[in-house]
Amino acid sequence: MIKLAKRFVLVCIAIMIAVATAELGLRLVCRVYSPVNNLLSTHEVIPDLILKFRPRPGMAGLDELGFPNAGVVEKADVVCMGDSQCFGYRVRPPDAWPRQLEALIAQAQPADEQIAYAWSKLGLPKPRSVQPAGVIDTAPRPRIHSAGARPPTVYNMSFPMYSPLHSLRLLDEAYGLNPEVIVAAFYLGNDSHDSYTLVDFYHRTGRLSKSPCQVGLRDAIVEVDRNDSARSTPENIDWSKHRLPGGGLSSYKLFQIISLIYTNCEYQFGETPSRTLSGKVFWELIQIPSFFMPQQWVFDDGRFRTIFDSKFRVDMMNLEYRTVRCGLRLSLEALNLMAKRSKERNTEFVVLILPTKQMVFSELVQNHVKDSSKIPDTFLAVLKNEKILKEKTITYLTKNGIRYLDPVPVLRSCFEKGAQPFKVSVDDHPSVVGHAALANLVFNEITNLRDRK
Repeated sequence: MIKLAKRFVLVCIAIMIAVATAELGLRLVCRVYSPVNNLLSTHEVIPDLILKFRPRPGMAGLDELGFPNAGVVEKADVVCMGDSQCFGYRVRPPDAWPRQLEALIAQAQPADEQIAYAWSKLGLPKPRSVQPAGVIDTAPRPRIHSAGARPPTVYNMSFPMYSPLHSLRLLDEAYGLNPEVIVAAFYLGNDSHDSYTLVDFYHRTGRLSKSPCQVGLRDAIVEVDRNDSARSTPENIDWSKHRLPGGGLSSYKLFQIISLIYTNCEYQFGETPSRTLSGKVFWELIQIPSFFMPQQWVFDDGRFRTIFDSKFRVDMMNLEYRTVRCGLRLSLEALNLMAKRSKERNTEFVVLILPTKQMVFSELVQNHVKDSSKIPDTFLAVLKNEKILKEKTITYLTKNGIRYLDPVPVLRSCFEKGAQPFKVSVDDHPSVVGHAALANLVFNEITNLRDRK
């Protein structure tokens, strides 16, 4: 028995030494060869006085400003703002809905504009187009910029854990791109909490005299900006007292490389239900945590499947909590201020109200599970809270004349086509199919806006 205990201890020590050696080796490689570090640390942040944190520029898939674009542009026709649902979390950069939106707009660009741009890049005048005698081209051509200038550009100014309040604070940077349309995403799943957290950060750093629930957003911003211009700098803040994203396990290189491997496996086998051998193996593997984590619920109706973890989501949407209640008010006030400022600049402004995975799947779940007592209480609580949040949001936006889009119908329509808009894993973010549905919805709205002009 003693020998067995000694062997167990020795094995544990050996494992610890191996893990520590691997971690140190990875850190050394990342320090010597920065592309490896950029590939692993895709969501590193730097402290910021206004936003609390900004994405670190230069990470894989991010531009020089830290946003998920191929590069920084001088002019953008559309600017998309939001959190991880807009950022394209755990999908490849070209698959995020803002990039898919750009592709849709480019496809709708008239051929003569594309030719004119190509000739202009060669430094040559545009050749005269030739039409058959007596033929007049009257085909509808939806476009969102002046003819012949350049290909359309959609700039994605989103990052995980951002909120409508973050979008408001980034609005001047967005206006610097002279967009014709701004699309502000509002995720009902946690954006209210994130808006509250940012104002609370202002209060805890001594730049806002009142707590988030005691002040209007406009007055809060005025006071914070006044104090910042007078005395506050990032160096004056003890950032160790303010939790930033990227801590904990995610700061370890071993965890980052395991996460990268899992993300690629999820992309290959977890985007839609797969009946292939590899897809079945992946599905069985990702169900293992649910045996040890009772808050996870596995759903499979024979055609579509996924895993829900609703406990965390419930707390982020419960209006009985003061933080969520105040955060919703702050989020709506932020959207209203963005709409008013955009109107003054003659910039179209649209709010995209993003639902939770639970809401999109709710009809499938209720049709498949006839006995409602078998549906977890947390899942039903998410639906209840989301309906209240959505109703209050739509009422506020309608009252203030703010255009909004509800993507629930188009996301649910994916099921009718045999496609799944969310991944089979526990991840709450849209799949490539879901991002495509969102891109099409926004594209149709932008086309309608231009047609009305």
